[in-house]
Amino acid sequence: MAVVIKKEMESFEQFVRRFRRESDKEGRAAKARRRANGFEKPSEARKREKAAAVKRHHKKLGRENKQMREFHDNR
Repeated sequence: MAVVIKKEMESFEQFVRRFRRESDKEGRAAKARRRANGFEKPSEARKREKAAAVKRHHKKLGRENKQMREFHDNR
């Protein structure tokens, strides 16, 4: 469950936006929608899996670029 504590000078809109972001990271809403439908078409499953793979790839590239920048900055 996403736990978000309201910051001191944070507006309600910012708080709700941050809460939604945290709950999206957990993926509970997406899982619930998938279960509610009961069946996922094979094309939708492939599309979802490919999007997840692309996201992982971009995350990996970002980590590698960060390491390279840190390496060159410390030289």
